[in-house]
Amino acid sequence: MVGNINIITFFVGARIIKLIDTNLNHICDILWADTLSTIAVQFNPVSKVDRKCFYYLSNLVKIILDHNRIVQLETKSFSHLPSLQNVHLSYNNLTFLPQNIFVQVAQLTLLSLLGNKFLSISPHAFQDVTIASFQTNDYRICCLARTTATCCAPKPWYKSCSYLLPNLSIHVIFIVVSSTVLILNVISFCIHWFRRKYQTFAKIALSINVSDILFGIFLCLIWIANEQYSGGFAVNEQVWRASLTCFLSFSIVFLFNWATPCTLYLLSLTRLIVVAHPFSIMFRNKNFISKCVVMIYVTTGLLTVVVVLVAKQMRSTLPSNLCLPFLDPENTFWMIKLLTWSTSLFQILVSGAIIFTHWLLVKHLKKSQENIRKSNSKSHLSILIQLIALTVSNIFCWIPTNIVYIISIFLSKYPSEMVVWTAVVVAPTNSVMNPLIFLISHSKKT
Repeated sequence: MVGNINIITFFVGARIIKLIDTNLNHICDILWADTLSTIAVQFNPVSKVDRKCFYYLSNLVKIILDHNRIVQLETKSFSHLPSLQNVHLSYNNLTFLPQNIFVQVAQLTLLSLLGNKFLSISPHAFQDVTIASFQTNDYRICCLARTTATCCAPKPWYKSCSYLLPNLSIHVIFIVVSSTVLILNVISFCIHWFRRKYQTFAKIALSINVSDILFGIFLCLIWIANEQYSGGFAVNEQVWRASLTCFLSFSIVFLFNWATPCTLYLLSLTRLIVVAHPFSIMFRNKNFISKCVVMIYVTTGLLTVVVVLVAKQMRSTLPSNLCLPFLDPENTFWMIKLLTWSTSLFQILVSGAIIFTHWLLVKHLKKSQENIRKSNSKSHLSILIQLIALTVSNIFCWIPTNIVYIISIFLSKYPSEMVVWTAVVVAPTNSVMNPLIFLISHSKKT
């Protein structure tokens, strides 16, 4: 009778109903008697709890729906149940908790949701009901609980209940730093754009500005996401880390960390060739420099695409809330370790190459001491100072960030704010200094 057909049954006068392993498919077609205090439906192929499935049952105290196949709860599934105290929905196939599951339910003593793998949870799932105790293995549900409630799922040390960024001050700093990076680099870009036809240096400066603008966009994406998920980030965390925006942020940071060292080395190498071989026209040729810049961005861009596609194929969600390609709080994704070590090694090698190039540049300048008094000597010295300033600002940005990311690999737990401050203060240092150096240099020439 309770098999694969829709049933409408009156349990007149009954107080306790138990339907266990009866092959029941639909529970919302049953007309439950108002005298019931306990309804237990377990080990059945029930897949859905409809809107107002349990409605106006004034004596109902306990609903037990454990060990079924429920995949969907609708809004107002439990409505106008003034005596309801315990609801058990454990070990089903629930992946989503909608808003306002409980309506006109005075107060629940216990809500059990163990054994469900939630992909998404509405931040308003329990807003109209007071729940004293939760049984769950999902910390996000505990984040929605009132401060007076007890909840058995501990929040991981690197997770946040309310916001993507730890606090308001960091959020404000993200806005200020990203705005500063974008404004300075856009101004520098515009100035060098009008000079690109006359100077090979302007071509390389433009490419560095583009790289820094991209990093400024990354910072903007993070604080915009923080605003978007304001107060309810915990329940949207999986959605955010699986989103196209998060993977885009991931790709921007990776591209920035590989393209910038290459363009800086090209800048140093160009100046060395011009000084050491003043009659060589290759590195004075604007078209040649343009091809070099394009090659750098095509190569690093293709590498970025490959890295992102592999990461997406291996994991549907990124391990870090900040979408960084060098951070995995759980230390379970080997690819993050590979990217961290390879990027750090790459930046160290490029830094060494740049320093060696500068040493050669200084050596060639000393050999040309008889030309020091000529008019072009000041130009060479000013360019050398500019190159050294750019190198120092970038190396002192790369070294601390790489140290933080490498240390995080070996620590099972570390201050989460350490990584956030690194991302918002240390990492953008070169993105602020580069355009400032360019602008100061331009002002001295005009």
